[in-house]
Amino acid sequence: MNVTGVTSPEAQLSPGRHIGIAAKAWNLARGNALGAMGAAIFVLMLVMAIFSPILATHPPNEQNADDRLLPPSASHWMGTDEAGRDVWSRVVYGARVSLYVGVVGVVLATLLGTVVGIASAYLGGRSDVIIQRIVEVFLAFPTLILALVIMAMLGSSVTNLIFAVVSPSPGASPASSAAAPWPSRRNPTSTPPAPSAPATCALWPATSSPTSWPP
Repeated sequence: MNVTGVTSPEAQLSPGRHIGIAAKAWNLARGNALGAMGAAIFVLMLVMAIFSPILATHPPNEQNADDRLLPPSASHWMGTDEAGRDVWSRVVYGARVSLYVGVVGVVLATLLGTVVGIASAYLGGRSDVIIQRIVEVFLAFPTLILALVIMAMLGSSVTNLIFAVVSPSPGASPASSAAAPWPSRRNPTSTPPAPSAPATCALWPATSSPTSWPP
């Protein structure tokens, strides 16, 4: 017997359940444009790093004195540098180094900062104070300037660049964050203190609101 006018349970579902992966990704990108732009740049660098032998038009370190400082052309898409090397090929192969340094540096900095923060909170007492003061000293230095100083002292290499990225300045933030939720060994039952307000809040009265700023 044919039954007409009856809708299947699948057809009664909302249209959002049938949206494909591409449509969901597009909706997510529209809601967070900056995040979508960062993801697009990361995917572009990942593709360049993986397919660099195919995308590169010349060997990245090949020098040619006759092709120094050439403008962009069909043979050199982004021109050449002062040594006659193809800039496009160097950019494509440089994506591998950038991803390697970025991923390894961030992972090591996070692990190191987390270990230091947990150790600081677990030991407590004078050790906690000393470690946190050292972390604050490194946080006082701009990360870029500290990395440049380390590179100038140790020399330019990929290993030294990773060491500069994993320097205490980038790792200090995870160390401070990890120290808060862990109880001290001297007082295991103590609860972590409530997060304090930012220092800039002290400049405004407690009763101030966005619509009533002080003169």
